[in-house]
Amino acid sequence: MTMTSDTIHRMGNAIALFSDPFGRAVREVLAEPIWPRRRSRGDALLAKDEPEIDFDLGGRAALRDYEAALARGADPEDSFRKCAESIAAAVGADMGNDFGFDSDITFGKIQSVINRTQAHAYVDRFWDFLGGRTAEIDEGRLEAWFLAPDSPRLRFKDCHCPMDDETTELAVREYRRVGTNRVIANGRWEEVAWHRLVFKETGDPYSVAWYDKFQTMAAELTSRLDLHPIEFLFCSLPGAGFSFGAE
Repeated sequence: MTMTSDTIHRMGNAIALFSDPFGRAVREVLAEPIWPRRRSRGDALLAKDEPEIDFDLGGRAALRDYEAALARGADPEDSFRKCAESIAAAVGADMGNDFGFDSDITFGKIQSVINRTQAHAYVDRFWDFLGGRTAEIDEGRLEAWFLAPDSPRLRFKDCHCPMDDETTELAVREYRRVGTNRVIANGRWEEVAWHRLVFKETGDPYSVAWYDKFQTMAAELTSRLDLHPIEFLFCSLPGAGFSFGAE
């Protein structure tokens, strides 16, 4: 399958929307923080809590190792899981726990850190390739980003899509419409919350198994448009208007 001109233009518009510095800053400031902060000294917030400091020290190293593993062609699923486990160890998260409290550092929150880091790197590489965020998008360069055999986009082909409310809602809706694995499509998705997912493999709605099912859906849907799984994030943006076929 060859990517269509319509898909290329829709993706270009979606990436430009996602990477808008002001819009991104507003979304991130208003979003629920990934790392809970402890209160002390008259109930005032500390500048940095311990998990955040530990992530700065150990998490960044884990992310660098993950990128290096992908660059040398290591198994992407094994590399991702090792990265998540390394970050969990850095912040002292118990990988054997069931879900407990919203303040827990879970697998779901860790995958968000890993995958959104890669998504922002994708956007940065995109704008570098096109000449910068202030440059007018050149149609030839935009097409080359998606179709050229040596495009920096290939660096992200094995990355996962961030699992959040918007990507999950779109994936479940579209996969129930056109997906091939009906067991996944008909799962109890209304009971699943991405930030509550833990490392344990169980049949419960807090199991990491639901993350794997989400990635299966994202990969199958994006393959219909000749896109990479990480690019499903851009398909989920409001107004992106992607069609995954079989109306």
